[in-house]
Amino acid sequence: MATSLNFNLTALSSAVDDTKRVSTSRRKLFDSAAPDALDATYNQWCLKGELGCVGLMLNTTRLRILREVAARGSLTGAAEALSFSQPAISNQIAKLEQETGTRLIERGPRGVRLTGAGELLVRHADSILSRLELAEAELEEHLHVRRGRLRLGAFPSAFIDLVSRSLASFRIAHPGVEVCLSEVSLEDAVKQLDDGELDLAVVFEYKLASVTFDEHPRKHLLDDPMYVVMPGDHPLRDRPKLRLADLRDEPWLEYTSGGPAAMQLRRAFSKAGFEPRVVLRIEDLLAIQGLVAAGVGSTLVPRMALPSLRPGLRVRTLGVSLPTRQVSALWPVSGLSPSAKAMLELLSSEAQRLQAELDELNAGLTHVPALTGPSAGVTGSD
Repeated sequence: MATSLNFNLTALSSAVDDTKRVSTSRRKLFDSAAPDALDATYNQWCLKGELGCVGLMLNTTRLRILREVAARGSLTGAAEALSFSQPAISNQIAKLEQETGTRLIERGPRGVRLTGAGELLVRHADSILSRLELAEAELEEHLHVRRGRLRLGAFPSAFIDLVSRSLASFRIAHPGVEVCLSEVSLEDAVKQLDDGELDLAVVFEYKLASVTFDEHPRKHLLDDPMYVVMPGDHPLRDRPKLRLADLRDEPWLEYTSGGPAAMQLRRAFSKAGFEPRVVLRIEDLLAIQGLVAAGVGSTLVPRMALPSLRPGLRVRTLGVSLPTRQVSALWPVSGLSPSAKAMLELLSSEAQRLQAELDELNAGLTHVPALTGPSAGVTGSD
């Protein structure tokens, strides 16, 4: 990886414009001269103060050469170590002396030795070059997702199956990457992506949701419909073609209290012609499962939460009677980091698996063990 800090044509032209001390004839030189000529001309003008330079602009390749000359004690030894010709080494040292404005080596019958300025520069070169080499190595590992950090946000039920399975694969493939997780709503995700606090977010929305994120790059992962969860001994547990209107007298435990999910469910109940009798609103899915198992009421649960259901519950699909949420991945407008790109690929693959299971269920299968785990039964609506 190149580490030269030579001024390029754009940087030189910018310096000329900023100082406004270069004549028109010299300005034309920047448009026509070869890079070596530009490099030499800039060094000359910088040493004369004609560009108003502040500090020295040192070429890191030449610093490496000076360090090798110091270690080998001769230009010939440095040339052999670096696979350069001896005249090339001598030329680069001369250019470095021109950059610094002072002698850096002294030639003698037994080789070369560093001047005081040369020794000082080599001491700093060791530190500078080691930091550059470390930066190169870390950047290489970052670009190949061997290290770095992934900041991932998701809504709670996404962690149950989609995100957890994807993370398991990610940790195997990229064990050196630090993963930072956070629970986020759609609103939180949009803000944190804009503020640079997240690299990737898994969110959901309904068609009538008030928050939009059209300005953010995104990828649709899957559709996540709602299911009715009722006690295992519920009288309607096996009714063919079960519809939401059949449950008008049912006591309800509202899992998704507040927010767009609750609004969408209320719309579904209204469309079915009744107002649900809600006996408890709570966000704790484990608590709701216990209450459902005890016969306190039924609840509506998104498909992505089904793998966490406890034994003794009955899950019923209601076709298109219940709303479906669209699950997507969002990332910053600036683009995907390498680690976020790798995670997005795993999320997409896992989402395809989950969507295939859902399609099987909608096709009329009565039980899909991989969808719900070994303990809960899922039946269709017809």
